Amino acid sequence: MLTNLHMADSNRLALGAGSLDLDTIIMALYLIGYNVPGRYVTPEPLGPGGNPYLAMYGKPEKAALDRLVNQTAAYFRQREEELVG
Repeated sequence: MLTNLHMADSNRLALGAGSLDLDTIIMALYLIGYNVPGRYVTPEPLGPGGNPYLAMYGKPEKAALDRLVNQTAAYFRQREEELVG
């Protein structure tokens, strides 16, 4: 059973900044009944680049990561509202 879907956009920036087809993912989540309490979607922008270890173990710029997280949450909510009202 899927209880947590962790995802990142193709460029590790905020959702909507890369080529991830978020609309299709949101529609699929609704089709499988994922939009219920106890199930989570956790997109996590780590910053640009292909090396996740640098983002995980380096010294992140907290203000930049906060902006990415806020952009991600806003974009996800906007796309969800557009798709399912």
